[in-house]
Amino acid sequence: GPWPFRRGGRGTGGGVVVPKIYGDYCTKNVLVMEWLDGSKLTDFDPADAEELAENISVVQQGIQCTLSQLLDTGVLHADPHAGNLLKVMRDAPRPTDAPVPALGYLDFGLVSTIPPNVRDGLVCSVAHLVFRRDVAAVAGLFSQLDLLPQEVLDDPDELRALEDAMEDTMTAALDYGPMGRSDRASPPGAAPRRWRWAPPALDPTPVPRLRFDRLLERLARMIPRFRFRLPPYFVNNARGLSTLEGIAISLDPSFNVLRVLYPYALNHLVTNPNRSTVVDETVRALVRGEDGLVSPERVWKVLCDAGAIGGRRRR
Repeated sequence: GPWPFRRGGRGTGGGVVVPKIYGDYCTKNVLVMEWLDGSKLTDFDPADAEELAENISVVQQGIQCTLSQLLDTGVLHADPHAGNLLKVMRDAPRPTDAPVPALGYLDFGLVSTIPPNVRDGLVCSVAHLVFRRDVAAVAGLFSQLDLLPQEVLDDPDELRALEDAMEDTMTAALDYGPMGRSDRASPPGAAPRRWRWAPPALDPTPVPRLRFDRLLERLARMIPRFRFRLPPYFVNNARGLSTLEGIAISLDPSFNVLRVLYPYALNHLVTNPNRSTVVDETVRALVRGEDGLVSPERVWKVLCDAGAIGGRRRR
């Protein structure tokens, strides 16, 4: 039968189902996989609130699974459109319980491999953008992301021009809603007596909506000016997350994929599984106050934001 796969995401429910491969029938150009019975996530009765909630939970699990592939394993199903994702009803652990919905993946014809340095660069970029709103720091990571040759970043004039271009790009691609930039919480400062400091009640960091179409359009414009390169996995990753967000928004108009990606990225920074010096430098930048010392409030805010996986605050 289908292979249950539970390690690929942090969601709950019936897990992820991957169809079995029939190797004896496969060739260099043909992949033969098991048939999965299920329904499209976009096929549901709008009047059925229970079915809507069920489909939303499966889509959210799909996004968590995609983030795990993108940031943890580095091997990504790069074509997760509505026809390649099914809601599959699986038997519950106890025979007396009702079946549980699981996410079924189809069509592994397009798979991307993301190098560890790019995975680390992605999470650092997300943290700099959301937590610090530091576009210049993101521009400085473009070599880490394999988007620019290092010599471009080493040229002060080119770097300033790149930072200006990135500022315009992020202004177009990030939507902070009707309150705009005034919605940002004030950066916490350093506590003068750290040993007597108590964790304050902090509002979560405002997370903008990322317009993937505008991001890719603006990055494409920068290609001739800065010897910019967009590796296939970069385009595939952006398209995959954009497609999943589109499915989620069709079910829940308030959904924001960056709100899911941001705490996931912070968890990656805190654990630093690849022992990356770039990740270490980013963490130090996040937790230092205006005086250059480690700020307990900023440390606490990073941990609180990192604990917001799945939209819940963890204590």
